[in-house]
Amino acid sequence: MFSYRLVFIHITIVLIPILGIIFTKENSIFNYCLLLALTMLVSYSLKLIYKNHIDNRNKIGELLCTIEEKERYNNIKDVILQVSNSIIHINDKDTLFQTIVDSAVEIIDKADLASILIATGDGTFQFKGIYGCSLSLISHVRLNIKETFLRNYDKENLHQSTIINHTNKFNEKYMDKDTFNLFTSLNLLNIKSTLSTPIIVDGELYGFFNVDNNKSHNIFTEEDQVIMEYLSGQLSIAIRNQCLFEKTLFLSQYDGLTKVYHRHYFEEIYSNVYKRALRYKENFSLAILDLNDLKIINDIHGHIYGDKAIALFSKVLKENFRESDIIGRYGGDEFIIVTLDSHKDQIEEKFKLIQRDLIEKPILYNENKITITFSYGISSFPEDSTDSDSLIKIADFRMYENKKKQKDI
Repeated sequence: MFSYRLVFIHITIVLIPILGIIFTKENSIFNYCLLLALTMLVSYSLKLIYKNHIDNRNKIGELLCTIEEKERYNNIKDVILQVSNSIIHINDKDTLFQTIVDSAVEIIDKADLASILIATGDGTFQFKGIYGCSLSLISHVRLNIKETFLRNYDKENLHQSTIINHTNKFNEKYMDKDTFNLFTSLNLLNIKSTLSTPIIVDGELYGFFNVDNNKSHNIFTEEDQVIMEYLSGQLSIAIRNQCLFEKTLFLSQYDGLTKVYHRHYFEEIYSNVYKRALRYKENFSLAILDLNDLKIINDIHGHIYGDKAIALFSKVLKENFRESDIIGRYGGDEFIIVTLDSHKDQIEEKFKLIQRDLIEKPILYNENKITITFSYGISSFPEDSTDSDSLIKIADFRMYENKKKQKDI
């Protein structure tokens, strides 16, 4: 860019030495005064040159800072966008938590460590994601809220993050001694400053999210708080979406009252078990069970206690059968069970034990005891039939025979 000031400076510097030589040939006072003035002008011109140089250098510095800041913010924006896009497709919470802690260290250049702790339901918090250490080394640790950076957690400021300076002193003061020693041995407490942000899901404290610096005591800024609160908000949305997905998935497979498979999903699993048994010549037993006198319970005590009877019955069934066995609610108070690699006499013996257990643990209602009894029928593959529908019909027929037999006694 053209500058008249620079032209003036350069002309002055060139002319002054020439004029000085001319004027000093005559030793008049006027010439000496003129030379002094010219010398001062040179000095002023040099100052202008220096100032111009400094101004240019400052402008270049400011420009470089602006470029660096712009690049940094663009990088932050890109990583945040990647995080937002990636968490939409993550269905596993453990993967989600690890993705968030890794991203936090990438975005916040002051972060050396990062961790996520999630509420366990018993008032403690468990590590579910960590950067800077193997999660397996500390996943068993439980911290109560008084040991955490949210010890003074304010429900009125749910989303507000907290900066903790002198973190090492905080941990030494509030952390359980055994936990403190464990973390010290793992070199996890050499921390100078921490930024801790609550994770809020549906208005409740779900956990919290930390980033740590192990070099300086006062390093995190309000800008870092904004980034952490944004990441925490994204994490909350992802957790809420996953909870809804899990609930939808559960309801698509399980009966809400009994927490066993509903009929439609049971039939899908039973079809797969039957096909496998047919192909590999395996054996299994199928049982149908029906509560006795549920209508009487509903009529006398109400449907609430009828539902309690059904729920209790399913609970006892789950406690007495293996995880590999398949339990489903086949109708209102009717259940169906497929037991793998088992025989009728084994299942029948188990049903007798369950009946004894139900008699010993009746439902109490207004000081009245409601005793649950049930009828059952069992069929076996391949002894009774090699047809899947026939096995159900045989078990159902034997269940009604057993019910009739109990009434006749």
